[in-house]
Amino acid sequence: MNTVTAMTAGELRLLNVMDGHETLLAADLLVTVGERRPRGPDFTAADGQTVRAIGDCVVPRRIAHALAEGRAAAEAVAANLP
Repeated sequence: MNTVTAMTAGELRLLNVMDGHETLLAADLLVTVGERRPRGPDFTAADGQTVRAIGDCVVPRRIAHALAEGRAAAEAVAANLP
């Protein structure tokens, strides 16, 4: 099991919570999943990155709401691709 410890433009730093091993991962999009309770992300977006809150991290609701918000977020990302 990994958790994000840092985010830079194009890269994530992951920490394995079981053995403490750190990994750098090339990434331009991050989707997180957590418990069914509202809470903000535990990291700060780097310059030029956008963080969108969707689903239960905003407020616990039905899955249809999370799906609609996820689709809208994906469409917004796709609209900004070169």
